[in-house]
Amino acid sequence: MKKVGQKNQETNKTLEYIALKPARLTKEELRVLRCGLGCTQEDFALRIGRDLQTIGRWERGEGPADQAAEIVLRVLVLQYLKLPVPSLEEMAFWLI
Repeated sequence: MKKVGQKNQETNKTLEYIALKPARLTKEELRVLRCGLGCTQEDFALRIGRDLQTIGRWERGEGPADQAAEIVLRVLVLQYLKLPVPSLEEMAFWLI
């Protein structure tokens, strides 16, 4: 059985890996990052200035998250993990 601290470390590593991956986020990854922040869809929608229905559509795969929202989500996760946030130039490669 895993200890709580060990599970948190694994979760944080997963969040870090997803937040820094050099490609667009999948619907599953969007949800993992949002949940990793402890946000409901409604909380997250308010934080990034989108409506609740939009967040739901992204997480159901009915369309990709817009690039600005995806960057904001990644930055929020990195800040939550107390990790350095890459430069804008580096972040641009996430969206290719």
